[in-house]
Amino acid sequence: MKVSEKYSGKYLKAEHLQGREVRVQIAGVDEDVEMGEKKEKKDVIFFVGETKGLVLNRTNAETLAQALGDDSEGWHGASAVLYAVKTPTGDGIRIRVQSRPAKQNKSYNEADPPPIAAEELNSIPY
Repeated sequence: MKVSEKYSGKYLKAEHLQGREVRVQIAGVDEDVEMGEKKEKKDVIFFVGETKGLVLNRTNAETLAQALGDDSEGWHGASAVLYAVKTPTGDGIRIRVQSRPAKQNKSYNEADPPPIAAEELNSIPY
């Protein structure tokens, strides 16, 4: 048994990325998820094909809102890259938006590419 696998937690951590940038597609955001003994409420973003979500901190939420709009309902289908960073409080994960969600009857170009297909996504190696 690998202890690191058995007790890796319900949510993504920087160590799960293993130093790689990982392409993902946003599946949705669960709001006000209760966490810990204090039942603190936090938002969690989930990705297509991944079982672990990412607890959404202010930095990542603002990055997503700036690129995709203030309403998280419109983030579904957007493609992004997750990468690890050092923060004052330890290792963290940041998100960089690659493309907006597909819209019906939309034409794409190099500056605004279509979202990536599921088979092109990297799998997070946790």
